[in-house]
Amino acid sequence: MNNSKLAKQEAQLKKLNAQIKEAKITIDKNLGHKLIAKLNLDYTDLDKDTINHLINQLAHLYQASEHHE
Repeated sequence: MNNSKLAKQEAQLKKLNAQIKEAKITIDKNLGHKLIAKLNLDYTDLDKDTINHLINQLAHLYQASEHHE
């Protein structure tokens, strides 16, 4: 392959990686917003410790539900 073709493929790869990163950020934001809304959480009560506690509880429930399927 010549350098021009490699440079073009590298640019395409960088663009694709940027799109993947943006998609992940969007999913993270949407998941967080939907969880907060669905659980009727108050933003003023969400400090780092509370968030970690909620995440641990949700992870435990999710893992437990996977074992029962």
